[in-house]
Amino acid sequence: MTSFNTRLLRRVCTGLLVFAAVSAGHLPSAMADAKEVSAQVMKALLPASRSKFVDFAEKTLYAGESAKFMRDHLIYMEATASERPRLARVIFDKYLKAGSNREINISATMRTDIEKGLERAQPSLFQPAFKEVLTLVSDNIDRSHAKAWQAWVAGNLK
Repeated sequence: MTSFNTRLLRRVCTGLLVFAAVSAGHLPSAMADAKEVSAQVMKALLPASRSKFVDFAEKTLYAGESAKFMRDHLIYMEATASERPRLARVIFDKYLKAGSNREINISATMRTDIEKGLERAQPSLFQPAFKEVLTLVSDNIDRSHAKAWQAWVAGNLK
């Protein structure tokens, strides 16, 4: 069997085992609800609730820099081509530059790749970091703050 087929078979088997364990109630609901939490976070980042989400993230999740990065990334995505180079530099210096006061948790490789793309300032420049931070924030909510999050969602996301 080729290494690709072996890897594919392992992924399929792992997926089936996780599905069976969740269905049988043997895994915490955190694993079953991770996608739902990510979808809720994305909804919380819509303009109508962004500032409330950032406030919640700072006070409850202790992840204010992550929420602010995600907010600023979405603003960057909406910016015109002429605005993006300046915004890209601001976002990089504020959240991605090693040692910055609001440095987010991403790999050094990802940081370097984004820095190389600053001059072109494509709309997708920060997308890999956004996805990584979204996963980290969603996992944090799901594992440690599920009750507070559900209360916040009930009061703020309609």
